[in-house]
Amino acid sequence: VEQLSELGINPVDLSGPPQRYHALQLAASSANALLQANAREGIMRRAQELQTSVTPPIPLGIQAEMRAYQVEGYHFLTYLSTNRFGGILADDMGLGKTLQTLTWIAWLREQSEFKGKTVLIVCPKSVVQNWLSESARFLPEIKAVVWRGGDIKNLKKVVESADLVVINYAQLRLSC
Repeated sequence: VEQLSELGINPVDLSGPPQRYHALQLAASSANALLQANAREGIMRRAQELQTSVTPPIPLGIQAEMRAYQVEGYHFLTYLSTNRFGGILADDMGLGKTLQTLTWIAWLREQSEFKGKTVLIVCPKSVVQNWLSESARFLPEIKAVVWRGGDIKNLKKVVESADLVVINYAQLRLSC
């Protein structure tokens, strides 16, 4: 009972939705004794792999003076990808999410598993051109193109010819 309570589970009422826990929660909890040995080993290994501080320098290809909060957003994205987490960068409008993301993309391109990979940006139609202009301005070493949708077969040609492919939501939905 104590082991479950430590995780916030009420052992008397298990009628709620299934709970999901982070590896760090399970590794630090006495509740891990409730897990099978192979699951416990996997959780302990995953918890040891996690990096809590990921603060790489700004990649050399970035042509911008970043504000402190933009560097923090970039570090947040590198933290997420280093630890294989999903997440959302949700700053207010006009604070440089595109620059932060381009900086993260530049960093990803330095990582061996991402070298030579094309990045797909799916965004509102209103910011498609912004992605092209900001990538040319802040990360001129990459080739960014807009895929106008249409035949999904032509996407392969576009991907092979670019480092960054931008498409809006509606065109992607109509193309697939």
